[in-house]
Amino acid sequence: MRIGTDGSTVPLPPILASVTPPVVPGNALVPGANISFVPNSQVQDPQWKPGSHNTWDFTIQRELPGKSRVEVGYVGHTARNIYQGIDLNQVPFFMVAGGQSFAQAFDALAADPNLTKNQTQFPVAPQPFFETALAGSNKFCVGFANCTAGVASSFSGDVANQRVRNTFNGIQSQFSFGPATNAATQFTNFFYWSSLAKSNYNAAFVSYHIRAYRGLTLDTNFTYRHSQTVTILITTTGLQDLIVSTFSPCWASGSCLSMAKPRG
Repeated sequence: MRIGTDGSTVPLPPILASVTPPVVPGNALVPGANISFVPNSQVQDPQWKPGSHNTWDFTIQRELPGKSRVEVGYVGHTARNIYQGIDLNQVPFFMVAGGQSFAQAFDALAADPNLTKNQTQFPVAPQPFFETALAGSNKFCVGFANCTAGVASSFSGDVANQRVRNTFNGIQSQFSFGPATNAATQFTNFFYWSSLAKSNYNAAFVSYHIRAYRGLTLDTNFTYRHSQTVTILITTTGLQDLIVSTFSPCWASGSCLSMAKPRG
């Protein structure tokens, strides 16, 4: 808009009528929805806390003969309440139907030699998860040898390239028991800004130094260290860093002491 050249009035879109709270986005599957489906929703943790860092060290030095010195020490560092993005619509890969998890069904389908072939002529092997979750689906079961073949027909490229989210969100609206996440009914992306991440660093070291003894100068050091980050971050396209597994924040970093790392 160029004032003077294009006129003197700036065209503005009409202001929408106010919505009575609470605002409930969603399609026809959401009772009480008062606005349409929302592509992205971002929410900040109401209990957000500022980050904190603490560092400490302890060192013992001892002079030795031959103008030498030995040091033994410890260094520790902790960080708490670190920023952590969470995707509340993350794929529940551990979800089980027909005695098989979605992760297992996805992996088996990805390994099927017929994945990229014509599914009416060379159907993939049926996977219990897809057969149970999609039972009776007109979109994925009717016209195919099995429901898994219907999934392969629509999402072979996504499965072959490990695009798990695209595949799951593309089929969950057809689940016989209803969608598993609100990506199918309310928000495509549902982000939660939290301060839940934390990290630890611990190190012990031994150093030996010689200062110009008979023309010799020597510095040696041995350090044993261990760091642990409770969350691992991955970068998404233009949004924010997200935790790898919303359902088990520590498993990707190997810091879960009592939870086995999920398959898939």
